[in-house]
Amino acid sequence: MGAARVGSSPTPRTSGRLAQWQSASFTPRRSLVQVQHRPPCREEMARVYLSLGSNLGDRLQHLRTALRRLPAYGVYPRQISHVYETAPVGETPDPRPYLNLGVWAETEHPPLALLDALKALEREQGRHDQGGRWLPRPLDIDIILYDQLTFQHERLVIPHPRMHERAFVLVPLVEMTPDWVLPDGTPVRALLTNPALQQQEIRPYEASLSLSGD
Repeated sequence: MGAARVGSSPTPRTSGRLAQWQSASFTPRRSLVQVQHRPPCREEMARVYLSLGSNLGDRLQHLRTALRRLPAYGVYPRQISHVYETAPVGETPDPRPYLNLGVWAETEHPPLALLDALKALEREQGRHDQGGRWLPRPLDIDIILYDQLTFQHERLVIPHPRMHERAFVLVPLVEMTPDWVLPDGTPVRALLTNPALQQQEIRPYEASLSLSGD
């Protein structure tokens, strides 16, 4: 099978399970970069990269609903990746696989207000964390990047401190913006050469989503 096409930039060479993504033959659909829910243009809008995941219930529907509901929380999707199926990361007692996708969005929220908005959306879709970390959840949204901001708080660190360990975060990011450079000067494509990522299971899912609501 031909190598996956990620924009016009070359895909990093890897081996192992991460190579399943690279060997998958697909071409991004135009609907993946459709612009919807655009508010009046304001200079103070921040560009944020979010990672969405679900491994409980109707996983694809949870992601679809989240994309549709984000604007109600002041977060306006601009570009989304393909949907990927991935094995859970972390010390989870439940091996149910995730569906994941990446979203570039714009928001007027400062970082902590954005975190509160996304947590409210998670709760709206039935997420409850009383059982602790690593358990299945209908919706999980992580803030990965916020413009070129470096932010440290007891509730939130940006860039996400574990983004370099997670193929399900990096593969969608490189798919959409292969030339993005992190605040410390690291190209995101370079992170995919991390040997620790090579054994993580990630593959394109058979269904995809669009910002048109399909």
